[in-house]
Order: sequence, then structure tokens, then C-alpha cells
Amino acid sequence: SVSAFLETGLFLWLLHRRTGFLSWQEVFWPQLKILAASFLMAVFLYLPFRILDELVFNTSRTLELISLTLITGTIGMTVYLYFCALFEVNELRYFTAILGRFGKWQQPLAQSSEVLVETSSDEHPV
Repeated sequence: SVSAFLETGLFLWLLHRRTGFLSWQEVFWPQLKILAASFLMAVFLYLPFRILDELVFNTSRTLELISLTLITGTIGMTVYLYFCALFEVNELRYFTAILGRFGKWQQPLAQSSEVLVETSSDEHPV
């Protein structure tokens, strides 16, 4: 883990030295915003998890454990996306663009004509 941080730092320093236009603000400021959103997500994820675990769900049963996981995971994802939007994380635009592509799969199918090919086993007896 320490070697990964050292290698990343050395790589960024060498990249800055060779190109000259890589600033530390462009590299570390977005990472700090993502780290802050992740920390706040962890805080807001821990509280509902503990409350739902102790007061609502009996987690010795599988279905209730899955329900607890889905509810707290949804809360965590929502809080993370909210804070990323609040902190204006640029990488959130890439995520929303990818999600936007999933909704467009129905348009090409609606524009194409349906092709039905009738097959019969009478033509080629076995």
C-alpha cells in the first residue's frame, strides 16, 4: 500500500516534469472531493445500518439480512451521489453519461421492422 502511494507520487512528479502542464490542483483537488464524499457516505451509511440492524431487522434470517443490505446500500449510494453533485465532482458527468446510454437501447429496436422466418421440418426430413 505504501509502495503504491510512492509509485503514484513518483509517476505524477515525472509526468509533471516531462509535460510541464500537470498541476497538483488538477490531480489532488478532485481526489479530495471524492474522498470527502466517500467519508460522508460512510458516516451516513453507518447510522441507518446500526439503527435498522438493532431495532428493525432480525439479521439471523437471510431475507432480512438481504433487505438490510439493499436498504443501506441504496442509502449509501444516494448520499454519495448527492455529495458528489454538491461538491461538483467532474467524474460524476462520466457516470451519468454511461447511465444515459442504457436508456437508449429501446430506440433502435422500435425503429426496426420485425422479421419472422417460418421454419418447417417438412422441407428437410431427417
